[in-house]
Amino acid sequence: MARAIEVRLANSDDARALAELLAQLGYPSAPERVLMRLRALSPSDADAVFVAVEGNTPIGMLSLHLVPLFHRDGFVGRITALVVREDRRSDGVGAVLIQHCEHHARARGAERLEVTSGDQRTRAHAFYTRNGFQPESRRFTKTL
Repeated sequence: MARAIEVRLANSDDARALAELLAQLGYPSAPERVLMRLRALSPSDADAVFVAVEGNTPIGMLSLHLVPLFHRDGFVGRITALVVREDRRSDGVGAVLIQHCEHHARARGAERLEVTSGDQRTRAHAFYTRNGFQPESRRFTKTL
């Protein structure tokens, strides 16, 4: 019988597991670099990294950044990374992370959530649509 999925804030003990998850997403990072990023975000109330755990095992993660809006009051919650361990995809872990993220963002004054997903990630697009996200605009980037 599967254990309940719990979501909590990431901590320094999660660095290795988060590095493995980020590698599965296509963003390999050394655990030391992940730890450095966690420490940089930890004092901020506008940033959070959530870990989905089953028992004590991390099986997914989501990073959220609250960006203040200038053109009106409030914030937009930007999901900058969301990944579920390969052997646990389509088990509802991602939906649990999204629900937790929504609650967290809403409680801090966010009026909407946004996520960017590469054109090649068609399964992710279907996941986001099932979880209430809609394509809205076109994003332009420039490498500096």
